[in-house]
Amino acid sequence: SKELTLNFEVKGTVAPGYRFTGVESDLKSVPVVATKSVLASVNALSVVDDKLTIDGATTDKVIHLDLNDYLPPSTTIAPNAQSQVTVTLKVEPLTTKSYTLKLADLASSGSDPDYEYTFSKDSVDVTVRGLKEDLDTLDIRDLNAALDMTGLEPGTHAGKLTFKVGEGFEVVNYSDFEVTVVSDNEDESEGPGQTTADQETDEPATAGTSKKAAE
Repeated sequence: SKELTLNFEVKGTVAPGYRFTGVESDLKSVPVVATKSVLASVNALSVVDDKLTIDGATTDKVIHLDLNDYLPPSTTIAPNAQSQVTVTLKVEPLTTKSYTLKLADLASSGSDPDYEYTFSKDSVDVTVRGLKEDLDTLDIRDLNAALDMTGLEPGTHAGKLTFKVGEGFEVVNYSDFEVTVVSDNEDESEGPGQTTADQETDEPATAGTSKKAAE
């Protein structure tokens, strides 16, 4: 005899807003009897059945199966071993959670060193979708949020964020904000530099002394 691990092949897609989270069964393996040559090439029992589908599911699905129906050729279940198995296909609803990001704390990509960038808000709210227990352990740093400044010319533009979240999470949306881009060259052209004439005009005149006398 040999203990074969049970593998349940599940098909289909759950309803929108839900996620298939795995298979639970009251048996993890089953002992089977066969010749040594047969057992040498078998390590698991694959259970394929049309009942193992989660199409459109919004709740757990419980299925009762007889393992005798899935045995490889020339094998039988060991005497007195359980052949009936109860399988539960686990389906859970997705939920959302909001996180507040300070824009000044975020990394940026595509920025130009000759430009200065300011924002219309100090922070934005980000909504993430996932399983509740996963969201409860998700840290704000796990969002890997960054500002995308690529191609922004002087002026005001709608702000854009990028995210790199782990499997099982989805960024649904984030609140709007604006980015104002100013060229450093524009600031320099408006600097405090004065012409010689301006400087001469600004100098206070000394009583009774003309410019020519000074010369």
